[in-house]
Amino acid sequence: MEIKLVPKKDLNKVWKLHKEYVEENSTLKEIEDLYTKFPKLFVGCYSENHLIGICIPGSFNEEIYLKGIAIEKDYWRKGLGSKLLSFFEQQLRDLNIKEISVPSADISWVENFYLKNNYKPSQLLVKVKTNKLPKGYKNKGFKIFNERREKEYKVFYIRTNEYSARHRIKLKRIFNADVVIYILKKKL
Repeated sequence: MEIKLVPKKDLNKVWKLHKEYVEENSTLKEIEDLYTKFPKLFVGCYSENHLIGICIPGSFNEEIYLKGIAIEKDYWRKGLGSKLLSFFEQQLRDLNIKEISVPSADISWVENFYLKNNYKPSQLLVKVKTNKLPKGYKNKGFKIFNERREKEYKVFYIRTNEYSARHRIKLKRIFNADVVIYILKKKL
């Protein structure tokens, strides 16, 4: 296994892995645009010159974040995710980036992967269809910030420094949310 920067010629393979394991609605153009901005942050794991894993950046409001890690299923649970993440974090340090965040999936084992790699909860992202948003949602006892509309959804954040899968599930019920995910951060 070799962990190294992904060459441009492998972007189609990056996109396919990302699409299958991280974000099925991603486009090749989105991946190419990110690569143009951040080529030193596209990290791949190769087995006999075959790309089997990736770790790639994203960008939101001029801030770089970890968009996702994907590894072919046959290679899961072999420590490759942590190795990809470590290489990615070193690339960030080399660019003088002091902190990184990642929006986790709402799956406990994915959240536990980041917690194991010293990421800490900083906030929860809540995404609710506007027609399902409860009246008085701002009066449910949570400090809501950075609200925005995304098509038929209301998206907002709630600060937290503790992790609990139960809490995530509870918030999903309270807000009638389609999605509640942790945003985890790590100082580099």
